[in-house]
Amino acid sequence: MRCKFCKSDGWCRDCLQKKRGGPKRSSPPIMRSSEAYTTELEIIMAMSRPKDNPKEKAGSKVADDVLNGWLPSLHEFLTEIQWEDGKSRKTGTVMILCEDGLWKAWIHDRDNQVSGWWSGESWEGLLEGVNKALGTQTLSWRKDRR
Repeated sequence: MRCKFCKSDGWCRDCLQKKRGGPKRSSPPIMRSSEAYTTELEIIMAMSRPKDNPKEKAGSKVADDVLNGWLPSLHEFLTEIQWEDGKSRKTGTVMILCEDGLWKAWIHDRDNQVSGWWSGESWEGLLEGVNKALGTQTLSWRKDRR
């Protein structure tokens, strides 16, 4: 349970210690005014890393019938963890941004170490264009620099 300041400002040292189940501190409790604020570092430190579960991979865990029905090639690119021959595959990634009045997508095929860009005038047009380019294999790929 967090104190009244933590509910609005993040985590204080004492509440974080209680959350993690650690020993009680021998030092006096933190005195915080209502105007106090939490730094970004304190909030990041309060997050705990999820435990690895090798059975839960991207493709086996994702179930999105809406995306799969609307944009099947994009869904497959983002979630499939095996090639048709059964060999393992790294999933692809897509970064979307808006710049100069256009929606832009950076498509990264981590398995083949290539990437490409696509742009559209609307959000839906962008996603449909990326889906079509992936499905028809017309995206212009560039080799990663690393």
